[in-house]
Amino acid sequence: MTCWRNSCDYRFILICLTFLALNAPLSLQAQAPVPLQPAPLAPPAQNAPPPLQTPEDAIVTGTLKEPDISGVGLLDETNGGFGRQTWRGADGGLVAQLVPQIPSSTPSASLQELTRRLMLSDAEPPAGLPGGVSFLALRVEKLLQAGQVELAGRLANLAGANTKDERLQRARAEIALVQGETNSACAHAAANIRESSDAFWLKLTGFCQALKGDEAAAQLSAELAAEQDADDAGYQALLTALLHKTGNLRGKAIRPDILKLAMIRSAELPIPDSLFQNASAVTLQMAAQMPQLSPEARLAVAERAAAAGALAPEELTRLYGAMKFSPEDRAKAIERAPKMPAPAANALLFQVVQGQEPFARGPALAAAWSQARTNDSFPMIARVHLNSTRELFLSPDLLPIAPDAGRALLAAGDVNAAGQWYAMARGLQSLGPNPDAYRTMHSLWPLLWIAQSAEVMADDPGAMIAAWLAQLPPGQKTRQGPLMLTTLAALGLVIPDSAWITLMTDQKENTGQQPVPPPSPVMLHMLSDASSSGRTGLTVLLGLCLMGEQGAYLAEPLALGPVLEALNQTGLHKEARALAMDALLHAGI
Repeated sequence: MTCWRNSCDYRFILICLTFLALNAPLSLQAQAPVPLQPAPLAPPAQNAPPPLQTPEDAIVTGTLKEPDISGVGLLDETNGGFGRQTWRGADGGLVAQLVPQIPSSTPSASLQELTRRLMLSDAEPPAGLPGGVSFLALRVEKLLQAGQVELAGRLANLAGANTKDERLQRARAEIALVQGETNSACAHAAANIRESSDAFWLKLTGFCQALKGDEAAAQLSAELAAEQDADDAGYQALLTALLHKTGNLRGKAIRPDILKLAMIRSAELPIPDSLFQNASAVTLQMAAQMPQLSPEARLAVAERAAAAGALAPEELTRLYGAMKFSPEDRAKAIERAPKMPAPAANALLFQVVQGQEPFARGPALAAAWSQARTNDSFPMIARVHLNSTRELFLSPDLLPIAPDAGRALLAAGDVNAAGQWYAMARGLQSLGPNPDAYRTMHSLWPLLWIAQSAEVMADDPGAMIAAWLAQLPPGQKTRQGPLMLTTLAALGLVIPDSAWITLMTDQKENTGQQPVPPPSPVMLHMLSDASSSGRTGLTVLLGLCLMGEQGAYLAEPLALGPVLEALNQTGLHKEARALAMDALLHAGI
């Protein structure tokens, strides 16, 4: 290998010398000798300006650097980007440490959107990035892990086809694998295998050789890869299965990643469900498109991918529609759905809703929402049934399901339609006491206050908050009360002391609640400092990290409250309200 590189160096020197010879001035090539003395000066032209005098200290010499493209992006301030000064004042070392910690899988659509916007913003890169760290590659890698494959590819392409960024090259190869473009991925391997020490290229090369049937070469690549990554026994098992068209993954210690899933897809191996327990959004996306998974397992993976924003709702509804159910199942769907696995129940109720006229959909939609709340998938199911919910005819007969109808519309982003259910309930309550109308009003009021400007909600906030707390059962009040009041306060609503006192009393009476580990005090301090000094990029980055993988702190007041306040302080009011809505619905409110 050393000799080869030295030969390249000598070839490079030879090419440079040849280039200089070919591009030398014509006066040095095949011309008569020229006298080595200055030519006589021409007389100055009449009325010519005096010669320009340049001080010696104004002459600057040096080597031109290649332009820094690491901050390029697809979004500017006109289409959702945070602007050229996004990373102003942010320490590059801290940013490089935090970007990989952004949740790759979160149930919050607003956090997913903030991640996309932050990673795609066209901005000056943060100052002080550690040597060898590619800010562009960091962002491409995060988008890829989050299942935003098409956007990751477009961002990577901004570096040009001939980029020498090794991490960017690897990301491009992984994007090709996700998209099923194996030939392109193998071309990347061939271009990088000699120069890189990353075991990934050896593993990818072995995969490519196995696809061509070159068993000896594939085994050699696998042996070399094993020397660099001895713990990855799963790769060896997959390569053997691919070469011999046999194998079983059960009991194998396989870390699911893009390359291994591409190998599983090519080998058409049966996949144990346990493989995807802690999978990233992109691997869930790949698994949802693998025909060797059973329909039930594939649907379960697809739901998780859709909840993480890595699978379009249309693809999920296609899988729902493809599930097989008996006529009796459909006829008794509302009774049978609670006894089924959650994905199958969701698919059954989806088919029933789609097969009904709008005026008859109320009970089936209510069952679908109830099922989703039980299984922590309410926002996802709300998006799946958005059009069917919009088509419901507002009627006093539907008041029993009105709170969930309003929540579902808010979860899917249709604030105006949700407001119509609230207005109907408010109007009916004004005509006389109506328990269903009262419950609808006070269930939806705090959510609608968050979703739109406070001026739209003309009711007295103190009275509405007291009424909302009063209708909660004790257990729910203990869990949901602090989250709701903290959220409203963080968004600027003044909470009466009486509401906080009520919660303090209830907390003392309910001491059996499992405590949640507190969020990082260091990150909370940095968040406060970043937002108070107007450092938008760092504020959003810290907020994303504080919410945790899989939304671990999404419904935790001690984390959510500071993040909402920080977003508001940096002028991201709409983003703060969207995150607040996600958090409350995630908590079952």
